Amino acid sequence: MDIIVLATGHEDNFVLDKYFYNFKDLANLDTFGKPIINRNYSVNFKIESEAALYLQGYAEESHGLVESL
Repeated sequence: MDIIVLATGHEDNFVLDKYFYNFKDLANLDTFGKPIINRNYSVNFKIESEAALYLQGYAEESHGLVESL
């Protein structure tokens, strides 16, 4: 693991602009421009890879309210 980001009370745009901008072209995005999050909380990338990027606390729209509790 190269990096862990812990955030509470963050704003989605801040996370995208500050930490995710290098990966945005590699990820599948929803209609709002947010990365699609897989069932296991990993980002859904356009190409397969053994590496993964997990976004816990970011997928309330797709995983429901319990995701952010």
